[in-house]
Amino acid sequence: MIKFGTAGIPIGATTTENSFEYLKKVNLDAMELEFVRSVHLKVEKAKYLSKLTEGISLSAHAPYYINLNAKEEEKVNSSIARILKSCEVMDVFAKNVIPQNKKIDSKIGIVYHPGFYLKQDKNEVYQKIKENTQRIIELKNKMDYGVILRPETTGKVTQFGTVEELVKLSNELGTENILPCIDFSHVYARSLGEVNNYDEFYKILEYLDANIGKKCIKNMHMHVSGIEFGNSGEKKHYPLDNSCSKFNYKDLLKVLKDFEVSGTIICESPCLEHDALILKNYYENL
Repeated sequence: MIKFGTAGIPIGATTTENSFEYLKKVNLDAMELEFVRSVHLKVEKAKYLSKLTEGISLSAHAPYYINLNAKEEEKVNSSIARILKSCEVMDVFAKNVIPQNKKIDSKIGIVYHPGFYLKQDKNEVYQKIKENTQRIIELKNKMDYGVILRPETTGKVTQFGTVEELVKLSNELGTENILPCIDFSHVYARSLGEVNNYDEFYKILEYLDANIGKKCIKNMHMHVSGIEFGNSGEKKHYPLDNSCSKFNYKDLLKVLKDFEVSGTIICESPCLEHDALILKNYYENL
């Protein structure tokens, strides 16, 4: 089973508070809270909102100002603090909505972009990001936050975040703590259009299955949108059927159905719920 939802407040809702009922009304069942510049949601407000979220699968995108490979220690520490603050707020939902939040498939995902290569050796970058991610995991577990880290596949070649890097990170740091968020549109853009058909999408799932296993395949967290790329990868997100985007979401959905994937798809298209429903309706009619 795959749930479908929006990245942030849907267009037809005016506030986060109104979003959950609206999503259920239009037949969607997931939402990713967007902490774009800061973790603006306070713990007390989260406690109130958690009472409204029944039937909605929740995740959160940590602020974009994160670089676990920053040269300045202050920036690394600030990045860790932003991720941990996201964990703290979403733990409120985990504790109130999902009593058995210790299970991997019950934990709320904290999505984030891990960092940038900064023209450094990629193996050295991996080690630094791994060490700083371990710091986050230790602090997260110490606080008993019922969430799981979901580093995201990134769309630009200058960013850390290939499928292979994130799989390695998950295996070395423990899949009970961290699993990839596969943004298939980013993978397409980063590959400069090469990963964009049934066979190529299937290879990604085979790789995840072979290297992590069914705990990943049956608990996928995915992003999808229309997207445009240039020589360095991702340029801009577009509606799914916009002429500027050639992303083959129909083949992707066929692969997810054939591979019997379970989890959540968050639509990051500017059209949000409109395109999330395009994805859901196409998937359910396969």
